[in-house]
Amino acid sequence: MARKYTRVEFTFDKCEVYPDKYIKELVDDLRPQDMVDLIAACGNAEDAIRMSVAFSELVYFYLDDTGKCISVLGLGAHDDATLGRQVWSVSTNEVEQGYIKSLLIKEAKNVVGAWAHKYGLLQNVVSDENTKSIGYMSQILGAVFLPEHININGHIWKPFYIIG
Repeated sequence: MARKYTRVEFTFDKCEVYPDKYIKELVDDLRPQDMVDLIAACGNAEDAIRMSVAFSELVYFYLDDTGKCISVLGLGAHDDATLGRQVWSVSTNEVEQGYIKSLLIKEAKNVVGAWAHKYGLLQNVVSDENTKSIGYMSQILGAVFLPEHININGHIWKPFYIIG
């Protein structure tokens, strides 16, 4: 029988406690492909996750049945200079090893689909080296990757979008 997960919603306007524990648990066991993205973005995985949380309107932390954070999915706050909303996610090796992978993939598809429907356009960039996530995003979430690449901090990034 598949183990279950719990979704914990975080928004700054409703937060009583900042999710330090969850962020630390993610960083301690990040999937290699997510570590590549976070270090390329910011030089430090924990700082990158903290900044992503800080600039998000809504964040869902996913906990395993022991209460440990194994994944996070965020929706960027509205920004007049950017079309649509940014969407982002990182997960731990526990998810990659698969015990709950299919459940979280279904959850991500439902949540990201609802956000795309509500906001019309979701977008972000992913490290060109993160081929595993690029595959998941295009096959499961319907992400479309632009042919152009962007150089940020000396790293090559692939822009993508998801239309609702």
